Amino acid sequence: FELSRAINTYFELLLGLVSAHGGEVLKFAGDAFYAEWRPEDFYGDDEENMEEAVARAALCGASIVEQCSDYVPEGTGNAILSVHCGLGAGLMAAVHLGDHSRREFIVMGDPIDQVADAGALAKKGEISASPEAIRYLSRTCRFTEENGALLTGNLSRVIGV
Repeated sequence: FELSRAINTYFELLLGLVSAHGGEVLKFAGDAFYAEWRPEDFYGDDEENMEEAVARAALCGASIVEQCSDYVPEGTGNAILSVHCGLGAGLMAAVHLGDHSRREFIVMGDPIDQVADAGALAKKGEISASPEAIRYLSRTCRFTEENGALLTGNLSRVIGV
């Protein structure tokens, strides 16, 4: 019971950060989840909106790894929970499959594959971004080998890419 409560508390923290950064959780997958930032939620042309969506997702990932890595839930003794993030960008599809007895929500497309590949490269406490996401981030970020990416302008936080 304590472990279940600790994991729920941890996921509440994670999901709260996604929401606070303008994202929406699409699907849970085991101990992971997929979230999206919809470009049409922002003002500007399509490319500017995609830049904004990817930058917000990156900032959210930075907040998640900063606040949720090496997390020690109350009442669990020495349990340590950690996190890593994968970042992708592009168009995807989401559909409900099934009938009245069983339905499954499926998300598919290049960004889902990008997130999976990038997430597999990220170590605990890190964010890894696909080349497609980096293309958008490169318009709003300065990249250095030592520091990952430094978001510039109104977005100023260091993230590891």
